[in-house]
Amino acid sequence: MPVGQRRALLAHAAATGTVVLEDDYDSEFRHRGSPVPALAALDTDGVVVHLGGFSKTLDPRLRCAYVVVPSGAVGAAVLAARTARGAVVAEPVQVALAHLLRTGAFRRHLGRVRRDYTHRRERIAVRLATSGVPGLEARALTGGLHAVLTWPGPATGAAVLARAAADGVLVADLADYETVRGRSGNGVVLGYGAVTLPELDRALDVVLAAVRATRADPG
Repeated sequence: MPVGQRRALLAHAAATGTVVLEDDYDSEFRHRGSPVPALAALDTDGVVVHLGGFSKTLDPRLRCAYVVVPSGAVGAAVLAARTARGAVVAEPVQVALAHLLRTGAFRRHLGRVRRDYTHRRERIAVRLATSGVPGLEARALTGGLHAVLTWPGPATGAAVLARAAADGVLVADLADYETVRGRSGNGVVLGYGAVTLPELDRALDVVLAAVRATRADPG
């Protein structure tokens, strides 16, 4: 959402007494351009509750998240509700995460993994550009830890998904993310955050072979 629309949303929320819940998902992994300011950073009326976690940046097994609350009534209500909920994450885990943040170790860690994920993104783009499959494109590589592979023709994402799964590679059908059926075209979504480079290369081999085979025999 462009900054102008973000400001308009915040103005509407302030005028109508609406609380905005901002899910800060994958913002740490922006591979191209400058990140757009968070809603919470633009909020001057105390209407944004900013949510985030460490599943993508560290490890999902930590099961630890955070909330940044605004000053005023909204923040007080959120803190009261959170206090009433009680502790849900072990204190040693919270202390360790706080230490990483306080010492700058977390920021240095992000720098390292950003470089790693940028390399994986470039690897995917090169493999698809040299695949020899007409019209095959890699999208959604500007941020996050996934790539969207699309292609023209009759082969569906569901058919490619089935062929890839038979070879042990799991992807998602792009159609499952549609709000309007048929608008996105044929494609699959491939995550690359939790695999090694050899595993990524093999997954790309399998998916590309599945696309070629399905295009040749869509039935």
